[in-house]
Amino acid sequence: MELKQHPEHDLYREHRQQMEDYRRAVTAWLAGDRARAQVESLFSGLIPLLQTYNRILWQHFPYCSQCLGGCCVAGATDLKPIDYVALAFLNEALPTRPERTGLDARACIYLTPQGCSWPTRWRPLKCAFFYCLGSGAIAVDASDARYAEITEALQAAIAPGLARLLPDDATALLALLPDPVAFADALSAALDRQYLSELYEAFPGLRPQPVAAPAAEADPTTTVLNFIATATEQLWSAPPPPPPGSNLTADQFLSDLETLAWILEGRPGNPLRFLAEMRPRYPEPSREETTLWQQMAYQLEQLALALMPEPGDPSRR
Repeated sequence: MELKQHPEHDLYREHRQQMEDYRRAVTAWLAGDRARAQVESLFSGLIPLLQTYNRILWQHFPYCSQCLGGCCVAGATDLKPIDYVALAFLNEALPTRPERTGLDARACIYLTPQGCSWPTRWRPLKCAFFYCLGSGAIAVDASDARYAEITEALQAAIAPGLARLLPDDATALLALLPDPVAFADALSAALDRQYLSELYEAFPGLRPQPVAAPAAEADPTTTVLNFIATATEQLWSAPPPPPPGSNLTADQFLSDLETLAWILEGRPGNPLRFLAEMRPRYPEPSREETTLWQQMAYQLEQLALALMPEPGDPSRR
């Protein structure tokens, strides 16, 4: 796939601009002894914490070592301020991706055939703290005792380091660890408050801003691409149960999402036929945040409407 065709291409460009802004600001900020001491304290505690967390997952549980990137999907990367500060402080570069990535639309834009392209000393906070129970043949249901075993092992391993790093927030953060995405979000916010507030005072333009609400009338292609990214991440990490009375599987859903991405790339000569073949597999659509299956039905119908030729169009069949 061409890099510019990847659904995360615009996000990738945004990351690169943000990195330039943070590198300039952090370099200037660290010229002060107080700021440097504060950031050294931050990463001397946080990096060993990440290493301990990773060691537990790789040495004591088989899922990451067997899966090797199933969670590295489009939409999963969510860079936090701490990620930019870490790269600047460690003098590491944000990965540069080639014009031809060798990826499909489902893969994270930073994924390579050899694994993550981020430097081994620092991976995005959300990615570093993510865990699941594998997929395919090695998948374990999230309600299984094995999930609780992983969570408890991780909590026990990082509790002392987290208490030293963020003494006022550690207990509340550990309680969020069963949901690693929520944990990473809350940890990022706590690190911002504790360690980066003076950076934001010196460079207010870096201060994280609330995410703007999406436009009421979004472009259908963008909407479907965003849905593909979100649904793929959920199907890999925590597949929902199938609709009542249906034999639809997560693997079939992932295959249909791949077909959707293929349609959006303009590959098939008659995309409406493919949409019509997929639609009966899903329950009645809903625009509300109900089941993932219903949201898929809604996306299929909206894309079909967007692709339908106008009356009198010579392409109309």
